[in-house]
Amino acid sequence: MAMHQTRMTIAGFVGKDPTRVGQEGGTPVCTFRLGSTDGFYDARTQAWREFPTTWITVKAFKSLANNVLQSVRKGDPVLVTGSVSTEEWVKDGQKRSSLVLEADGVGHDLNLGVSIFQRVKVGSSSARGTRGMEGGQPNHPAGASAPAVAAVVGQRDRRNPGGAIQLATRGSIQAKPVR
Repeated sequence: MAMHQTRMTIAGFVGKDPTRVGQEGGTPVCTFRLGSTDGFYDARTQAWREFPTTWITVKAFKSLANNVLQSVRKGDPVLVTGSVSTEEWVKDGQKRSSLVLEADGVGHDLNLGVSIFQRVKVGSSSARGTRGMEGGQPNHPAGASAPAVAAVVGQRDRRNPGGAIQLATRGSIQAKPVR
């Protein structure tokens, strides 16, 4: 009998910093909450409208968990692909359930910013959680600061189509009106 798993890709924003779960020294596992809010432009009111935010728990395992713990922070726009499952438990005599996305891949949403990729060598200490870290801080190429690397470049705010484009400068973001 074949088992069918529902596959999903979801875009959203990280609700809180990823946390490592499980026992130290065991298989690396991390979890974080992802909020996704869809919207549409209402021509009648000439404004963007949003649907309620959908929240889902994301779990990552092994090297993906280590890389997520080092790369993803609260508020980051990300794309997550994986298998959807339902976790069930009993609390205070009540049966509860929650949707969980078991991630196969997690990446920053490059529609909303830029990112720097640093390859991890399999089997090295870097693959076990220390890659690119000096003094607990990410080691970005060419000495670029994280704000400069992650600055939003040339993106219109879809909720304010007549508003500003974000232009990146080294270490800061400036708003310029759209013509």
